Amino acid sequence: MGKIVRVIDKLRAFPWRRYVKFAYLTGSWAEGRRGRDVDIIISPVDLETYGELLEALVKHLGVTEDQIDLIPLTPRTPCPFVLDALPKAIPLYVEDIDYVLRIFNICQDWYIDYKKLELHEVLLEAIR
Repeated sequence: MGKIVRVIDKLRAFPWRRYVKFAYLTGSWAEGRRGRDVDIIISPVDLETYGELLEALVKHLGVTEDQIDLIPLTPRTPCPFVLDALPKAIPLYVEDIDYVLRIFNICQDWYIDYKKLELHEVLLEAIR
């Protein structure tokens, strides 16, 4: 558990403000298990900023690029992922909570409709 706490502390000390409006640790590290890579949900950024952020994180953590997985949270992020990952995620830096909540609430609404309209069953019936 000590290694996990050190990684989280190191991530919280990173200068996120230079790159993103929010960052959340998710995946195995957020669940208290050591994983192969560090999964981080971030605000949408352009390709250049994404590359700069990845390079800075590699240096900051002393790992290779393939050990960091940056996941931009956008309206196109699959709702099952959002609903599973965000509640368990550990905030590393949050400047724009409204954006995060907006995406989460849209996904909650989607899930309610999905269950109420029995969309899974409808789709299965359509392909039979």
